[in-house]
Amino acid sequence: MNTSNSAIPVIESVVASHRERMRFLPSYLKTPRNVMLFEGLLYTMMDKLSDEYCGGHWEMHHVTNGAFFMSPTDQETYHCSWSGNYYEGDMSAEAAGITATLFALWHLVAKTQDQGLYQLYVHLKDFAYEHKESGHILAAID
Repeated sequence: MNTSNSAIPVIESVVASHRERMRFLPSYLKTPRNVMLFEGLLYTMMDKLSDEYCGGHWEMHHVTNGAFFMSPTDQETYHCSWSGNYYEGDMSAEAAGITATLFALWHLVAKTQDQGLYQLYVHLKDFAYEHKESGHILAAID
């Protein structure tokens, strides 16, 4: 009987540096068309998710499992609601950004049928399961 404890790697995120910003989305989304579609979808999803969102600067986050997400920086928390899933609650900017990124990626996958984009979605959802606000994120997207 093997009683050793195999450490399960923790999935973490790291904010992209200022120098990485220009190549951040192309490095994940691969084509200029995907980048343009994703950005429009992301801002639209965040606008639908929270009436408090008014545009502004976004941070870009690498996730150690190969995913990425973006999060707005204009306030620390957002009151969010998603009527299709009967979700309403307050989320940190990071959790709201993860939620908006998941919605945007899902819509982009539906539009492009790209398996690589689908894998980004799956990896980000894996990260969402481990996030301290997983209950809010998953309630909003499911």
